[in-house]
Amino acid sequence: MSHSAGGAGGSGRSYLRSLLSCAVWSVVIAVVTATLGLGLTTVMSAYPGETTPTWTSPRAVRADVDRCERTGPVSSSGFGYWWRCQVVVREGAGPTRNVVLSGSVVTGADTGRSVALVQRCASRVSRECAYTRSGSEVVAVAIRLLHVLRITVVVLGMIIIVLLLVRGVLGQRLYARLVSSGQEPASERGE
Repeated sequence: MSHSAGGAGGSGRSYLRSLLSCAVWSVVIAVVTATLGLGLTTVMSAYPGETTPTWTSPRAVRADVDRCERTGPVSSSGFGYWWRCQVVVREGAGPTRNVVLSGSVVTGADTGRSVALVQRCASRVSRECAYTRSGSEVVAVAIRLLHVLRITVVVLGMIIIVLLLVRGVLGQRLYARLVSSGQEPASERGE
């Protein structure tokens, strides 16, 4: 087979080898990205204190823990086993809210009890609120930085995967031409 496959400019076998190599590397990068992302999520979930952005001033509220279930070994809270609990939040004499808390903010040991939480809402009239235990502002800033790092890792991983797959589909030579097409030839730059 000496014909060009998919515009790769090489043999069909070479094109398939390049495509397979890019696909394998894409899977490896996806696994590494997911592992790093979940690892960072695990570290962030281990701290039940205040980690939410300061939307409004924090308010102390009480929450009655109705029931809890254990999640894991891999969940939205990261690696390990975590508690996901249904609670009824009481805002003084005001209305109550049914909320599901994850990341072990409250645990199975809290079932049937009333616990103190901190509420932060997007605005004074918003129903979009986050509930945590009270905690250290220094640790909260570190957790927020980990959140930014997690987003960066996931976005970079996705970009690398897309570039690898595009390179695999286009083939090595066409991809090289595409990447270099936006650059001036060395002779035009005076080199």
